[in-house]
Amino acid sequence: MEFLRLICAILLCSIVTGCNNGSSNGSRHSAEEDENSITDTSLRRNVTFAPVSVIKGAINHNTTDFYVLNGATMGFHHDLLRHYADSRGREIELEIINEDYDTIRSLLQNGKCDVVAMNSSPDYGDTTIFHSDPIIHNDIVIVTPRVKDATTKELIAGRYVSVKKGSRAAEALNRFRDTCGYPFFIVELSSSVTSEEMFNDVMKGVFAGTANYRHKARTACYRMPGIGITEKIEESAPICWEFRSAEARDDFNNWLKEFKAKGNVAYLYRRYYRNREADHIIRYGQIYSPRLSEYDEIFKRESRVLDWDWRLIAAVAFTESQFKDTIESAHGAYGLMQIQEVAATQFGVQDYFRADSNIYVGVRYLNYLDNMFAKYIENPEERIRFTLASYNAGYGHIFDAMRLAKEFGYSDTTWSGSVENFLLIKSEPQFRESAAVRNGSCDGKQSVDFVRRVLRSYRSYTQTKKME
Repeated sequence: MEFLRLICAILLCSIVTGCNNGSSNGSRHSAEEDENSITDTSLRRNVTFAPVSVIKGAINHNTTDFYVLNGATMGFHHDLLRHYADSRGREIELEIINEDYDTIRSLLQNGKCDVVAMNSSPDYGDTTIFHSDPIIHNDIVIVTPRVKDATTKELIAGRYVSVKKGSRAAEALNRFRDTCGYPFFIVELSSSVTSEEMFNDVMKGVFAGTANYRHKARTACYRMPGIGITEKIEESAPICWEFRSAEARDDFNNWLKEFKAKGNVAYLYRRYYRNREADHIIRYGQIYSPRLSEYDEIFKRESRVLDWDWRLIAAVAFTESQFKDTIESAHGAYGLMQIQEVAATQFGVQDYFRADSNIYVGVRYLNYLDNMFAKYIENPEERIRFTLASYNAGYGHIFDAMRLAKEFGYSDTTWSGSVENFLLIKSEPQFRESAAVRNGSCDGKQSVDFVRRVLRSYRSYTQTKKME
């Protein structure tokens, strides 16, 4: 009986092949053997790790700055922040903000975020906020209903024009009214109102016009042919980010100069603001839909087995396959959840090439791992990290890392800053010979990155897609 249990454990651990680079596939020991071994007496040694640095950023959710499309997180400001963080070896945590500017800036002043990665203009009178160098320059324009041969005066004189309160566009619109020679009324809306909503109001006739940056107006006109740009009211306005400290601002400026010189900012601008008309129309409908993928209903149904938020399971699937249900890895893992034949057989599934059965097997393996680590890790959120790492690497490698953490005086039940670090180094010669390492070499970076990417996608999904 004990032999059969050991064989089952070996089969299950082979589902995902992320760390099979050494002499062992990470599944040599059963869960019972690992449970006994990780309770050994700790031997404190002089091993230290630098903490993982995180950039906390505030960002808008809209069709250009930050959005989720087909499971992927995208957007001009999102991608720019991601490139910057990657260049500094840092992670990012995003807070989606659609609030007034005072609320946004209070996040910086109170230390709740490090950078506001949005369209911002320098306010040289506020010494508590540190603005970056201009990322891009863009005109501010008035958008009105599209009427052939009509002038801006004919379209807005004596009528109401909307603009975001406290914005650079509001300043430009007020200056324009003072000099244009005809009257119109300015309605300053809360900054929590999105640009898309303001453009929609113009199309519906709620307002005669609205003022905004040209790049946002252009993308709106792609989607709504009933509106158009009729007047430029400020030329080449600077668009910056806001930072909590001068040091962070200066570091970003130094990086931005090099990033621009390589043509990368220009590339991102073309990608998100000068894309084809059809892309913007499709993007708008998908971004504001609560749907993540065509497999959402299967994720929701299967999530009841594991008692996880279905969007977390979706994040696993996207990280494994980008929601491509026919993808096959070099190791023979197949489908949305990258399932191997031995795992499908273990859970009584023959046709694991279908999306529903593929998810069925993946969820049950995740549940198996979650139950295994429940013996050691009481905190459900912490246990998720161990479960995800095991799904990618094989649980034998994770138990190796736990034993190493214990041996060197670190917590063997804490992932971040502890077990994940030992997974990264367990294949190095000075650790590979330790008695704690029983499952050979492992590409720990791949598995650590897998956990981070899954959780990063999940956070984005929870902020942009409603739970149903």
